[in-house]
Amino acid sequence: GVNGPPGTGKTTMLRDVLAGNVVERARRLAALDDPSRAFTGSMHRWTSASGYSRSVPQLIPELTGFEMVVASANNAAVENVAVEIPSADAISSPWEKSADYFKDIATATLRAAAGKSAADEADTPGWGLVAARLGKKSNRMAFQSALWFDEKASRDRSTGSDGAPSHSGGRTSPRVEREGLDTILKHWAEGTRPKRTWGEAQAVFQRALERVENLMGQRQAAEGRREEVQLLVRKIARREEHLRTLRAEEGRAREIHRAQVLRAGDLQNELDTAAAAYQQHMGEKPGILETIFTLGAAPREWRTHLSPLSTALETARQRSASHAAEIDRVQRHLASVRQEAETAERDLAMKTSRRRSLEAQCAQDRTRYGKHHPDAHASVEDRELHAP
Repeated sequence: GVNGPPGTGKTTMLRDVLAGNVVERARRLAALDDPSRAFTGSMHRWTSASGYSRSVPQLIPELTGFEMVVASANNAAVENVAVEIPSADAISSPWEKSADYFKDIATATLRAAAGKSAADEADTPGWGLVAARLGKKSNRMAFQSALWFDEKASRDRSTGSDGAPSHSGGRTSPRVEREGLDTILKHWAEGTRPKRTWGEAQAVFQRALERVENLMGQRQAAEGRREEVQLLVRKIARREEHLRTLRAEEGRAREIHRAQVLRAGDLQNELDTAAAAYQQHMGEKPGILETIFTLGAAPREWRTHLSPLSTALETARQRSASHAAEIDRVQRHLASVRQEAETAERDLAMKTSRRRSLEAQCAQDRTRYGKHHPDAHASVEDRELHAP
């Protein structure tokens, strides 16, 4: 069901659904190598209320399911839809004059729906025989008459160009002003009226379909560019924030590395001092004579001083080695952050360049499509009132 207040696009939506059904059925028809293949071997037969025998061939399943019936508790709303869709006002101005699908008959059915005679002018001409106001019997009969039978001039309009009556066999014959579908089909069947071959009709349809698909592709590409710009704006913002974080982390890592390099110098001095003290003490080791003369006291005193010097030297070595490993870790982290930041900068530059290029194309799209471009609308509601 479709519900909504006036002016919210209900009829426009139904036009789109109808157009989609007509085109899809035509696409399937155009795929047939012979129009007779549109029918199965089955025939539906019945006798009408007026006593006439009727028969209709069965369509193949691929061509069924496209029928549409618009029904509502509000008769006026349904009648408006049935009248608006075949009206020329339903066609955009570039195609208003060229759109023609039995437009004369469509105009006649609109006139009949309005309760006007053949001598009256329709308020709005029709463009295509795609919808009709049916329902009650009087509507159906008016539609049937306007659709199927010729419209003939009234008695006072049945004169020739010289003002004299038109005669046939001594009797005045009303001039045919508009042929009905019955007459048109008979002319085509008898070959008395030129018509397109099936192959010609297929080619015309395919060209029109290709043009529509090309136009749709262009608009889809324009929408794709618009959506990509919006996506790039978000990605660039995130990338810029990430790059700021990386640069801040790079700065912290650089400061840590600088402090560690200074600390490495202090630790190296401590190591050098400990090593010099150890080597000096090793050079002062008592000899054999000193050991004998001091009854072993000198070696014992030497060894007593050696132990803390050896411990100090080992501690200095460990601290220096540990600090060197930490410097190496910070250096690798700094290099990693720098590389990631450079990659982020390149990616940011590419995204920014891509966004600028797309923005230039989007500006051209806005100029090309005008009010039909999504960016031209102040709100989603406004956008829904314009077809792409």
